[in-house]
Amino acid sequence: MFAIGLAGVFAASSALATDYYVSAAGADGNPGTASAPWRTIAKVNATSLAPGDRVLFRRGDAWAETLRPGASGAQGNPITYADYGSGAAPVITGASNNDCIGWTSARSHLVFRNLHLRDCGQPSGGNRGGINVYSNAGTSRDITVENSLIENAQTWNIYMSGIDGLVIRGNTLRNAELQHGIYLDGSLGADNALIEDNHIYGNPDMCVQFNSNGQNRLRNLVLRYNRLENCGAGGLNNIGADGLLAHHNLFHGAMPAIYNGCDGADSGCSRGAINGVYANNTIVTSGGGWATCFSNSSSLGTPTFSTFVNNICVHDAARGPAFENVEAISGQRVDFNLFFSTRTSTLAFVWAGREYQGLASYREGTGNEANGLSADPAFADRAASDFQLSSGSPAVDSGTSLGYSRDLAGVAVPQGAAPDRGAFELADDAGGSTPPATPEGLRIEF
Repeated sequence: MFAIGLAGVFAASSALATDYYVSAAGADGNPGTASAPWRTIAKVNATSLAPGDRVLFRRGDAWAETLRPGASGAQGNPITYADYGSGAAPVITGASNNDCIGWTSARSHLVFRNLHLRDCGQPSGGNRGGINVYSNAGTSRDITVENSLIENAQTWNIYMSGIDGLVIRGNTLRNAELQHGIYLDGSLGADNALIEDNHIYGNPDMCVQFNSNGQNRLRNLVLRYNRLENCGAGGLNNIGADGLLAHHNLFHGAMPAIYNGCDGADSGCSRGAINGVYANNTIVTSGGGWATCFSNSSSLGTPTFSTFVNNICVHDAARGPAFENVEAISGQRVDFNLFFSTRTSTLAFVWAGREYQGLASYREGTGNEANGLSADPAFADRAASDFQLSSGSPAVDSGTSLGYSRDLAGVAVPQGAAPDRGAFELADDAGGSTPPATPEGLRIEF
């Protein structure tokens, strides 16, 4: 009887949820229905929304206003900001010099879906972005951003601090003016985040930054199935996460790929990156500058990592080692990686501050990479940025099992006797199959 009663209460609360429609052709005096929509985001901001409510912006329309959610949804019953109609995704450009979406008080159980956030913070708003959350009046929980295009923000496309429970999925995040594609800041805490299936590129600083700012390590972060390319300072800057799991990502372009270290505000590295797992990533660095596939180093203290396994590293940058661990630390698992370069026949490696020339020398001097390979990964078509494996690749069936079930392209893992190295599993027509797409609205439990 108690269970039936709870079900009845939930059904009743869901039935009370309301859809509100917003159109450039509407009027704020309207009731906000499909036939009589509101006109402005100001009206949305001034309305008391309830759990389960949806605010739907008409496709093809645009708003030069800042969306500031005024209420929270409930567990399993979020407030959703999304789209309706046909045509291009609804555009929000933000008020002049301001964010497109942002808040500072605790706002929880919110979903932002199928939106186009463009030129947010322009023309010169400092520290403004596409979605800008500095939740300093209580922690914001259970926030989802998915299937949206966020571009050309003044500072960063997504910035969040004071967050516990975050999903950033299926978005394109590109061409921020000053900093990062995604910046999770531990100043107020940033825990339990899943970042997957995004395309992040063209940002002048990092594609993704996880930063303790010398205050709080970020905990339980997962970065998977993302394509990160051509960001000015690097693909991933982990300077403060504890136990980051980064797997099946593609890093490529004229940039360093992964940096595991400490923030400049963290003297002694007491809140630097630790226990990170980097597995089954495909990394292709290039260009005339310094770059590395992976670097664990800091002049401020000693960051650590746990695992670097099953990765492909193609190091075609003009300078820098393929793999660098400057710190004198122990206990890391570094094996089953494949290294290659078209620039040089002898790649450089650094371990505990000592440089080794070539994989064999590095293996002998450190004991790492007992199963490492130095070979051309034989990509399907590197010139066309197709980094899937061809049938003759030495990466095929030569990795070690880490328990992952799919690759970056959605192909089931493994297809053969063992997983492939890198982010892509070569599909076997006689073997495995592609798993179904992730159901929309699926909640990831950490």
